[in-house]
Amino acid sequence: MMGLQEVRWLDSGEVNIDKFTLLWSGPPAGSPRQSGVALAIDRSTAKSLTSWHPVSPRLLLAVFQHSLGLLQVIVAYAPTEDASDVDKNSFYHDLDSVYAIYVQRNPQ
Repeated sequence: MMGLQEVRWLDSGEVNIDKFTLLWSGPPAGSPRQSGVALAIDRSTAKSLTSWHPVSPRLLLAVFQHSLGLLQVIVAYAPTEDASDVDKNSFYHDLDSVYAIYVQRNPQ
């Protein structure tokens, strides 16, 4: 399993390439190709994927079932220190929301 940043693919989706599945969350169509996150998983890991949620061009959540319960993975690409305070605050608000909605409500 590998989290990727600066993927720069538009919208969100899932694609199989060779022996891997890529899940991605990027900016809407028509937007500049900036940021974007993805999760690359192999075939055996893909079998345990129960759901995934493209949150924003900087956040993606995937949930996997395993023998001990659920594994919730957040792929995050934080703005740099040079980004505006609005962009940084928005990212951290979204990250807190993802954590509160998905992780805290479904502890394992």
